[in-house]
Amino acid sequence: GWVRRRKVRIGWDPAPSAISPATYTVTVDDEPVKEGLRRLRTTLGARQVEDGLHTMQVIAIDEAGQETGSQTGQVRIDRNGPRVRLARRGRRVTVRVIERRRRDGSGLRKRSVKIAFGDGTKRTRKPRAHHTYRRPGRYRIVVKARDRVGNTRTFRRKLRVR
Repeated sequence: GWVRRRKVRIGWDPAPSAISPATYTVTVDDEPVKEGLRRLRTTLGARQVEDGLHTMQVIAIDEAGQETGSQTGQVRIDRNGPRVRLARRGRRVTVRVIERRRRDGSGLRKRSVKIAFGDGTKRTRKPRAHHTYRRPGRYRIVVKARDRVGNTRTFRRKLRVR
C-alpha cells in the first residue's frame, strides 16, 4: 500500500555466502541513495525517496568486490494531500479538488470532500462544485479533503464579491 511517513524504514536479511563481512548499498530506481552500510536496516528521508511509486533494491558487496543484489521491491509514498483550485468570474465561483496523478499519489477519497461557500448555502461533497453568490459581500470558502492514505488538506480563502 501507500506510505505517508516522512522517513521510511527498511530492513533486509544478511547476504548469503559472503566471503567476508559485507557492506550494503540501497538503490532507489537504480540510483544509489545510501552506501557503505554495515547494519541490516536504514531510514530513507524525503530527499532520498520522493513521492510516487519507486523500485528499491539492496546490493551486498564483500571485501573482494563481489556484488549480490536482492530482489527488487516497490514502495509507494504519498506525503502530500489533495490540491484545491479556485476560479472566479464575477459572482460565480468554481472549486475543484484535484487528485494527484495515479502514479504519484494514493488518490482522492471522494466522500471526504466538503466544500462550504460561506453564504449559508448547503455544503457539497463533490470534488468539483460551482456556486453563484446572490448578493455582493465578503465570503469565506472552506474546503476539506483527504486522500486514501490519510493526508488531509484544509483550504480557506476569503473573497470579496461585488
